[in-house]
Order: sequence, then structure tokens, then C-alpha cells
Amino acid sequence: MAVGKIVPVTVRGETRYMLDLGKVQGEDGKWRRQRRFFQTQGAAIKERRKNKGLNQTLENSGPKLSHKDLKDALSAKEVLAPYKVTFTETANFWKQHAGGKSSKTTTKEAIDEWFASLKNERDGDQAKGKGTDEDKDEERNATYLATLRARMKEVSPQTEKVYARKTEAYQKALKAYREAKRKAESHGLEPVAPRPPLTPFAVRFGSEPISTVALKVAEIEAWMKGNYSDPLTYNLVRSQLSSVFRYLKKRKYVQSNPVEEIARRRKKAKIPGILSVEGMRAYIEAAAYGVTDPKTKAVYCFPELVPSIAIAAFSGIREGEIKQMEAHMILDTVLHLPGPITKGGDFSDLNILPTLKAWLNAFPAPAGRIVPSGARKKLDKIRAALGLKWPHNALRHSFASYRFKVLQDAEKVMAETRHKNRNTFHTHYCNQGITEEAGKAYWEILPRH
Repeated sequence: MAVGKIVPVTVRGETRYMLDLGKVQGEDGKWRRQRRFFQTQGAAIKERRKNKGLNQTLENSGPKLSHKDLKDALSAKEVLAPYKVTFTETANFWKQHAGGKSSKTTTKEAIDEWFASLKNERDGDQAKGKGTDEDKDEERNATYLATLRARMKEVSPQTEKVYARKTEAYQKALKAYREAKRKAESHGLEPVAPRPPLTPFAVRFGSEPISTVALKVAEIEAWMKGNYSDPLTYNLVRSQLSSVFRYLKKRKYVQSNPVEEIARRRKKAKIPGILSVEGMRAYIEAAAYGVTDPKTKAVYCFPELVPSIAIAAFSGIREGEIKQMEAHMILDTVLHLPGPITKGGDFSDLNILPTLKAWLNAFPAPAGRIVPSGARKKLDKIRAALGLKWPHNALRHSFASYRFKVLQDAEKVMAETRHKNRNTFHTHYCNQGITEEAGKAYWEILPRH
């Protein structure tokens, strides 16, 4: 096909106009034909004229480039290769930053400015939204800011001594590791390397210009991997760091957001663990009627925990939502969850099933919060006495799995659990190997008469 030729083509049932721009040499040195598609013929003609004018300009200016300039361009291309930027992008960046404030701003100074801006913004939002939960909001805000300070800005004064001790211990461990590795190499062994203490971003890159750090994608990724091994935490920190660079880009300290080039980590999905019918029965009856720890011979009985256990096991409400529930939210036939306490922010009315109704009638919820103070320690004592291995979100996962076994209706159970991803629901809750007898027996776990 001739260079510059425009041809009508059909793309997904619609007519488009393809412009052939000829072969273009890529960064890898290979030549590839470049084609562009337009909705109208006029747009294609306009682009052809633009490229023709550009090519003519390049041809006219070509002889003006000296051998020295060409050599310099090739050298610059090698320097810029790791950063994947064009000469034009580099020139614009230099023009924007050369001699200005941003070119001299260190990473520490940039992070300090970002953190101060974030703190003022959140304090302002908190002041506007003062209400009944003012103390709780203030505590959450302080916790959030303290976490970001430790990850991005600096080690807090409270943990400075601990950080120093960990750093000293790490240096000793690293020295021992290197010696052990040297000795083990002859035997084909590999000792376990020690993990360094968490290093805030501004501490790692503190004195370097932030405009330079923004180009070091590999080093930023190495900092993230070295500090955060858990995929969930890694992805959270990645998101937080990305917001930092978005702010800095808006303030023209950097030209691009390097975090966008760092991939998220995937955590291998695990099938949620559930309790057996016998385990569930023993658990709720231990809270209601007592259990003796075989090791200590101590007797534990916490009937005040029964309402929260029953709601989690026989309604599937999330643990975080139950902790915020109050007794007045338990109505005659439904559990009413107001928007502020739900994960999605929307209110929900969930039917009270017969098994849950029986437990709530036998053990009415006390006034105020359904989950009493000190609940975690009391539950741990019961689990230890029973020797129960406790999977994450065991009661919610048990509800969904046993409920599906009885109903065989994924849509209904998804609505009851407010689960939106059908594929995840089927993977997690529809293949637990529960027998029909077990599915029926779970809903027959009732209070003693």
C-alpha cells in the first residue's frame, strides 16, 4: 500500500478510514508499518497533511544537524533508555524544571509539603463534619495520619528508639548472614536473609531531588518490595504512594507518576475456611452455657456474647458491621443496618431466619452495642478451651456456605450476604464439600430447652 493512502475499512460493523503512514523505526531498532484509523475521511486527510508537513520540515532541517549533534543525540538516547521517555518529553521536563524551585526540591521537602497539605485537608474535613462521633473520627484521623507519616515521611518520635535498635540488630544479622552465606556456598545451601526495618520513603530518598527520584521506577519498586512483603499491604502502600506523586505532579515537582508503571501484586485466592456443624454447635453453646478449659481447668461462660455470635453465624453480617450494631437495630423480623455502619454505605434490612430468632429470644441483646467490651479476649478463651482452629471470617463464610447448600440459590444468598461478585461467590462458597445432612443440621443448631 502506498504511503499516505486512505482506505475505507469496516471495524466492528462500522466504517472507518485507515491512513497508511509507512514504516517507522521503533525503539528496538525494528521497522513496523504504522496505520491510523479515523471516523471520518476528512479527519484522515487532515492527519495526512500534518504528517506530510512534518516530514518536509524534517527533510529540510536534516542537513543542519552536525555530526556532533547526531553523536550527542545517540548518547542521550542511551542515557534515557531506562526511563522510556522521548527527547521531546525530556526537553520539556528540563525547560520546566531547570533553575526553578522544583529542580532543587529534595524528596524530604516534597514529602513534607504533601503531608502538611494532607493534614490540613483532613483536619478541615473533620471540622466541617463534627457530630456525635467526633471523638471516634478524630481518633481514626490521627491513626491514618500516623500510618502515612511512618510509611512516607519519617519514623515517629515514639518509635525512633525502637527503629534504632532494629537497625542495629539488622546490621548485626546482616553481617552474620553474609558470613553464613560464604560458608554455606561450598555446601550448596542458602541461609535466610534478615529483613531490614521499615524505612519511610522520604528517609530512603531524602536528599535526592524529587524530580530525579520520579524517574527511578526500579528503585521505588525495590523500596516497596523491601518494606512490604504482604500483597495486600503492598498494594495499599502503592495506592498511597501514587496519590503522593499525583499531588507532586499537580504541583509541577514531577512530570509523571512513576507508581503507575509498578504493577499491583496478586494474592493467591484461598477458599474461605468454615466451621463444622459440631464446631459451630460447641462454640455457641460454650458461650451460652459454659465450657471448661482442659489445661487450666478454668470454667468460661459468657452469655452476653451469644447475640453477636448468633447474628454472625446465622445472618452472615460482616464482623466490622456487627461491632457497630446496637440493640435497637434488631427489629421483630429484620436486622436493620443503617448506611454509616455498612461496608458499601447503603442501609440494609436482612430477614431474621428462624434459627437466629430462636437464639435472640433465648439470649436477648443488651441495650447499647451488641458486642460487649472485652469480647475478643473472651472469645479467644472459648476457642482455646475448645481447641478450635479459627479461620478468617469463619462465621460469615459458614453462613454463606451452609445457606447455599440448603437453598441452592446463589442469587438469594448473594443478596443476603450483600456479595456482588458472582464468580467469587461460586468459587468460595459453592464448592465446600458440605453434605446435605450437614447443611440441614447447621440450621438445627438451637438453644437448649
